[in-house]
Amino acid sequence: MGLRDRVRSLRRRVSAAGVLVHRRDGSSAAFSRAEVQKHLFLAKIARAGGKPEPPGGVAEALRDAPDSERERLEDLLGAGGLFFEGVEENDPREIEELPDLSECAG
Repeated sequence: MGLRDRVRSLRRRVSAAGVLVHRRDGSSAAFSRAEVQKHLFLAKIARAGGKPEPPGGVAEALRDAPDSERERLEDLLGAGGLFFEGVEENDPREIEELPDLSECAG
């Protein structure tokens, strides 16, 4: 088996068990589906609250990837699904402050 065949075989096995994030420079990073889904979900929550994305390997890989790659992964994994339906990112009207209930205690 030649090197190209081996690389092709490894990519097939990784894509079946996980997710490849394709970077702008042509390289790829492999992660479990759960890890990417978790990051996309937490990143969407953070952006909705006007905060930066959580750090980590997935964040670094997505930072080096084109925007179309994030969109592809969100379509593939459904990052948030119905939870975010109708919520615009960075829309302060969608985020309500919780009342301070500390005065009600004891």
